Amino acid sequence: MEAETEGGIPVPCSEPEHGTEERVERLREAIKNVGSAREAARLSGLPYGTLQGYIRGGELKLSNAASIARATGVRLEWLATGEGPMQQDQPLVTAPAAPPGYVLLPLVEARAAAGNHGGLSSDHIVDFIAFSESYLRQTLRRKPQNLALLTASGDSMDPTIRDGDLLLVDTSARRIEGSRIYVLAIGGALMVKRIQLRLDGSVVVKSDNAVYESEVVPADQTSSLNVLGEVIWQAGPIRS
Repeated sequence: MEAETEGGIPVPCSEPEHGTEERVERLREAIKNVGSAREAARLSGLPYGTLQGYIRGGELKLSNAASIARATGVRLEWLATGEGPMQQDQPLVTAPAAPPGYVLLPLVEARAAAGNHGGLSSDHIVDFIAFSESYLRQTLRRKPQNLALLTASGDSMDPTIRDGDLLLVDTSARRIEGSRIYVLAIGGALMVKRIQLRLDGSVVVKSDNAVYESEVVPADQTSSLNVLGEVIWQAGPIRS
């Protein structure tokens, strides 16, 4: 069967059964952008039961896929086929061929500030860096397609993260858990902070550098935190 098109983008009218699991996983990732399936249904104008059917593996209609993609901020082609970048604002760049056993992760031209201020200069991919696929999957236990590299800026996370360190970020890890380090989008800037979840549902936004004060976000305001991903690995030069 020929593929339908939406804005010139080929989208399969149906998919092999073995691709359903992957498509459902992409749908779940898209829903994370807006917090919940109920919110995704509201924003896309679909009945909640219809969206739940898609999450359970039901055939996803092209028109409804387009509505979900717009509501959750992902690209229709990625949602329907898995091709290309996930986010609408990610550049359509083609990575060079990776050596056998390796994957190429995008290095984004954006300095994630580990201080009080820091601008988001660009969202464009400027390079690709090869990582061992087995290391990512087996040691870090992360999916390569969810990973991106950023450069840290500032000193608020000293000594854990230093200015200029390379940070590996899992962009699918947007749920705050325990006491982990996340990349946040605040007022047009990227921030790297340790976020500690409290028993009452509030969170503490902390800097590892004791010079900087911590901030407490009440439980009823935590949804306002724009978490872009969890920092899971870092690299930098040896410093005296």
